Amino acid sequence: MRSVLLGAAVLATLGACLPPQEQPTTVKDLRIIGMRFEPPELMLPDCAALLTRAVPDGGPMDAGPMMIDPNLLRLALPIQLTTLIVDPQGAGRTLDYELRACASTGDRTCSNAGDFLVLDAGSTTAGELKQAVSLFAILPTDFRTPVKLVTLDDGTDGGTPFVSEVIAQDSFRGLGGIRIPVVIDVRAGEEQIFAQKLMVLNCRLFPDMQQNVTPILPGVLLDGAEWKEGEVPTVTGKGPFRVEPLDYSALEEAYVVPSFSLSPIRLTESWKIAWFTESGEMSPYETGGTNVAGMSGPKGTRWRPDVTVTTERDVKFYFVVRDGRGGQSWLVRTLHWKP
Repeated sequence: MRSVLLGAAVLATLGACLPPQEQPTTVKDLRIIGMRFEPPELMLPDCAALLTRAVPDGGPMDAGPMMIDPNLLRLALPIQLTTLIVDPQGAGRTLDYELRACASTGDRTCSNAGDFLVLDAGSTTAGELKQAVSLFAILPTDFRTPVKLVTLDDGTDGGTPFVSEVIAQDSFRGLGGIRIPVVIDVRAGEEQIFAQKLMVLNCRLFPDMQQNVTPILPGVLLDGAEWKEGEVPTVTGKGPFRVEPLDYSALEEAYVVPSFSLSPIRLTESWKIAWFTESGEMSPYETGGTNVAGMSGPKGTRWRPDVTVTTERDVKFYFVVRDGRGGQSWLVRTLHWKP
């Protein structure tokens, strides 16, 4: 009993010394709120030609070598990447960025030497940064772009083709799709932030497999009234004010994925929404989804204004929806708040 009480006293002391935690829903500094590829998944029609696993012992999960048919990859078109950058205190300052493709999903900053390719670099400001990402920059048609350079006996450079390295560092060796990590590095003076998004390359193992489409919220309600894009409604007081999405259940797609035994598994999307504001806080921070018991979570949230603010102001909001398969999009809204 003595040791339990002592441990409790130590924990209480540590708790008292810890600073208050930042609200994840409140965007105060430079932050990346979302990243999306359009389309969110690239589905090629012939899986047998795209991915061939050599299975020495005949077992479906033997880790044999994988080969990729470059002819099929010529069907791929550039994919648009949109990054939502928020910088509330930046006053329109210039932000420098670099976009990189990594070989490992665990490399969150895409900085492992020899394990990444630089796709783009430049300057921007807060808002939506749109970039056309060429698949050929990551999956070149000659498959000779090295990711890990070595010196060969003849004095030339050689190495592992990038896509092969991505597959080699994937625990599932490409089963269920090749997921290429793409990281954006954004800097402003001494501030530096990173965000990672997976580019999904898949193939049609079963006839009813279809390419994923971007989830798009049909709209949102503010205290029961539709909050349309471009409208700036006025609210007064301490709230809380209800914010909830219009019904999107009909938009959640049914889809098919392969099992470890390469048989089809049929699933249905269960979208999640993350709620952000530049003033005050949203609670709960994330809604939607389905728990392990198969129960759907609440869809709406509430906004509580910052009670320390004494003057009326416009407040910006960001609502980010994810389908659980790599698809993501967002809505941006503004309201006018009076104390």
